[in-house]
Amino acid sequence: MRILTISNLYPPDVVGGYEIACRQAVEALLERGHDVQVLTTPGRSPSPRVAHVDRALRLTDPFSQFVNRLSTLSTIRLMDSGSYRLDAFNVDRTFEALERFQPDVVYLWNLLGIGGLGLLAALKHRRVPWVWHLMDNVPSYLCRWNSLGPNRLIAEVARQLRGRYVACSRRVVDEIERDGIPLLPEVELIPNWAGGPPGSDRSSRASSGRLRIISAGRITPEKGVGVLIESARVLRDRGIESFEIDIFGRLLDHEYPALVHRYGLEGWVSFKGELPNAELVKRYADYDVFAFPTWEREPFGIAPLEAALHGCVPIISRLCGISEWLVDGVHCLKADRTPEAFADRFQTVIDRTVDLGPIAARAQRVVSREFRVEAVIPRIEAILERASRESRAGAGSTEEFHRLAIIAERLARIIVQEGCAA
Repeated sequence: MRILTISNLYPPDVVGGYEIACRQAVEALLERGHDVQVLTTPGRSPSPRVAHVDRALRLTDPFSQFVNRLSTLSTIRLMDSGSYRLDAFNVDRTFEALERFQPDVVYLWNLLGIGGLGLLAALKHRRVPWVWHLMDNVPSYLCRWNSLGPNRLIAEVARQLRGRYVACSRRVVDEIERDGIPLLPEVELIPNWAGGPPGSDRSSRASSGRLRIISAGRITPEKGVGVLIESARVLRDRGIESFEIDIFGRLLDHEYPALVHRYGLEGWVSFKGELPNAELVKRYADYDVFAFPTWEREPFGIAPLEAALHGCVPIISRLCGISEWLVDGVHCLKADRTPEAFADRFQTVIDRTVDLGPIAARAQRVVSREFRVEAVIPRIEAILERASRESRAGAGSTEEFHRLAIIAERLARIIVQEGCAA
């Protein structure tokens, strides 16, 4: 198949697992003999030229702290419009890629920041079949409209949007459909995956005398960093001191180090900074458990899989995306998202009520067998093939849609400017 992949970012420009998984899927499809081209943006830093990657799109980043702090309300809302709804420039670049590459199917990833609704409308107009890989509630995010509220736009998107979807968890599907966007006519649940080879067998562990806990990812309230620090305080107050928690990630707010200092936890909790993913996964073998006290709406969470692949047992929130795929006490340990519940789980390992060895061995086996890109890519390939066979009868012209896109973009700017002036 000829597969055009569209993503807002593409490695080495990475925000999280979405971009890493996109590259892994593309490379797996290439290895299976497909002709794959990636259409993406230059991103936020220079990237090396790769033959199958076309960085012709432009990124409108409404999440930039610099922009949000210094821009006027009208500027921010215009950025929202170009980021979520329509960017005529990106529509034009997409049409160029379609004409040049003539794909059998388009494989969509994260469309935030590139005018995702406009790109979906362009594909509908040209009757190009597509498959959308959802690792978050991207369809609803695209429908944000500050002046009108989301419901009117969501209703229209729900009426017209028809395609094939891959979703990483039932939680993601339920959230999108609760927001009013049915994923029709087909959605298939396929888990996220861990990259790289498995680590060495750690079913037999030499005890260091201290429970070594690692956490990695965005250091934000949603990911539960505060819960983790509070759990350390609970353990220390119980008189349990044989543990250490190392937190990896970019530290943008000094609230959490201040909290560690306030509780006097410097000997137990450390912030280790940000590491490239390839370097981070090597560290997992040095730890006993991976702490993941994430929020309930977590779409999945790839880091616990990567840790499990290296024999580091995940301790995860009972309610989150990845909890749908792993069994408590078999492949992981689960806890309610409270400091006390996570402290209880840590304590069962420290006092050896729970033996990590068998859990680590089972987790390594199941991740190696079922949660690798090599295991899931045949299922993705089958969905792409089904989509590629769809009829393209009644396709509209490129020139017609491009004119409409320019008109719509200008109207959106007028609406935003008039709304901010009122």
